[in-house]
Amino acid sequence: MLVLTGVLLFIGGTVGAALGLRRLWLFATAPVIAIPVVGGAAIIAPLVGVPWSILPVIALAALAAVGVWLLCRRFGEPMRRRRLRFWTSLAIGIAALIITVQVVAVIGAADNFSNTFDNVFHLNVVTFILDTQNASSLWVGHLTDHSGSAAFYPAAWHDLVSLVAQLGGVSSLVAVNATTLVISALIWPAGVVLLTRQLFGENRVVLLTAGILAAAFPLFPLLMMDYGVLYPYQLGVALLPATIAATLRATRIGKASPRTRPWQSWVLLGGMLPGVFLAHPGAFVAWMAFTVPIAAVLTARGFARASNWDRRLLVAVALIAYLVVGFVLLMVLRPSSGRDWPIELRVRYAVLEVFTGSAWYGVPAVLGTSLALVGIVWAILRHRAVGLAAAGMLAVAAILYVVVTSLPYPDLRDALTGSWYNNRPRLAALLPIMAVPVGAYGAGATWAWLRSRPWIRKMRVAPARPVRWAVGSVIVVAACLATQLPAISPVPVAVARAGEAYRTSPSARLITSDELELLTRLEEVVPADAVIVGSPWTGTALAYALADRSVVLPHMFTTTTDAENEVLNGLNQASPGSPACDAVEETNVEYVLDFGTQEIHGAANVFPGLTDLDESDALELVDQQGEARLYRIVGC
Repeated sequence: MLVLTGVLLFIGGTVGAALGLRRLWLFATAPVIAIPVVGGAAIIAPLVGVPWSILPVIALAALAAVGVWLLCRRFGEPMRRRRLRFWTSLAIGIAALIITVQVVAVIGAADNFSNTFDNVFHLNVVTFILDTQNASSLWVGHLTDHSGSAAFYPAAWHDLVSLVAQLGGVSSLVAVNATTLVISALIWPAGVVLLTRQLFGENRVVLLTAGILAAAFPLFPLLMMDYGVLYPYQLGVALLPATIAATLRATRIGKASPRTRPWQSWVLLGGMLPGVFLAHPGAFVAWMAFTVPIAAVLTARGFARASNWDRRLLVAVALIAYLVVGFVLLMVLRPSSGRDWPIELRVRYAVLEVFTGSAWYGVPAVLGTSLALVGIVWAILRHRAVGLAAAGMLAVAAILYVVVTSLPYPDLRDALTGSWYNNRPRLAALLPIMAVPVGAYGAGATWAWLRSRPWIRKMRVAPARPVRWAVGSVIVVAACLATQLPAISPVPVAVARAGEAYRTSPSARLITSDELELLTRLEEVVPADAVIVGSPWTGTALAYALADRSVVLPHMFTTTTDAENEVLNGLNQASPGSPACDAVEETNVEYVLDFGTQEIHGAANVFPGLTDLDESDALELVDQQGEARLYRIVGC
């Protein structure tokens, strides 16, 4: 965890400081700035013949920092050098502490792993990067596409994890969990507090409430550890609050931004967006969606300030250009397959989930949702651009969730939410991004209104500072507890559900305890250069990540060669001179893992050559743990 925190703050902080950023802006945006540097270095390094390590990252960061420093020295202006204010630091600290407890409770031991479908790919990609010393997003797709024509795959998350494993000298499992903790307990709280401050200023009630609410909605970050598991998307969504804050700063929406030149704000935003995309394209499209209310505010401002029809026409043209570009990107940045997730609820129930904060887990987030609704009311009553923009962005997230969950018009639904696979949990994760600042605004506005009431003024006394601190501490602790307790918070349910995936047991979804025990012995039995074949749907693909032995099928959706297909279809009938034996020699397959017929998500995928292995003369049993078996090929 310390390794990754240091890398993100050093790499991103170096570039951010050169750009003139200070204090919270530097701290919260450093991880977002670091991501495109890491992802860019991963792409450039193999092109110039440099193996993957922290060195190309440092080199690219140095070049970027020098470049922006020279520009700022000539044309820019740095922020004033001041420390983080106490209330800002406390808000981030509260969120970090609570989320750390949540994440540690989910993960358990440092080397536990998520026993889920998507984690097969993620763990194996990290191992692939470490083995090949190539972390390029142009390369990692070759792990599962053996045809030689692998497509671009945004691999920023995997790049980060591989660096943690290299620098920390830890296993990929420990590196994954450390990365998850940093994303959840550092990047997310810092970003959402920055976003709240950009929108509503440095009011202590607003900031403290933002810190408390950042840990109150398990839809993010916990849902991304429960469902999927969606590690890269979790990184992408965690980057969004700071990126939205940078967008507001560049467009001059919100409280007065720290004094810098306008172009510096646009350079900051331009440097952050590639990181969001390299983390996950779905997060980038989410940023696009959140800019719709911002564009509406800018359009209204432009028309209001236009002094003639020429300027009004210019505003209209800019709006049309924005909509056209947005529509094109929405159509382009969508997966070509996997968008067939069905609707799950009726519209009224989906709307009810939004208004109660009970999406996915079925338990209402009473305090967080109540404050968010109050914040919307205040935004409407005060009718200020910044409040309406914040409420509008929350409305965008809510509408997208209702659409993906319940809209009965498939074509329209796919047009709006296809970029997220039409997948309910991915859209649910966007709700807290604006629910936190809007809820904080609701708390701050209500507190200010109460303090201004004449009857409150008459009752007010001036207690000693220790008394004020004691009362304030009690209120903060009570609010924290109210966001974490059963019945009035979905957090306990979310922690319990997510934790199930990180516990290996005899009935685990993918890798059972017997299968894991057998995998731990593979290094003693299987030579390092041998290849193992087995059904990835039963978990055998994780022999690569957990036992460092190559496998034919490193993921459920692996594109195979003709020789590999021959092995999968005819291995149990192999005999000297047969096509299966020729294929065995070509692919260097020497062992077979048989984890039975239990498949992830109850699937049923049969590879004819891997059935009835105990009756085949082509194989001999080498090791067994319960129903998990390892065979050696002897029939060739």
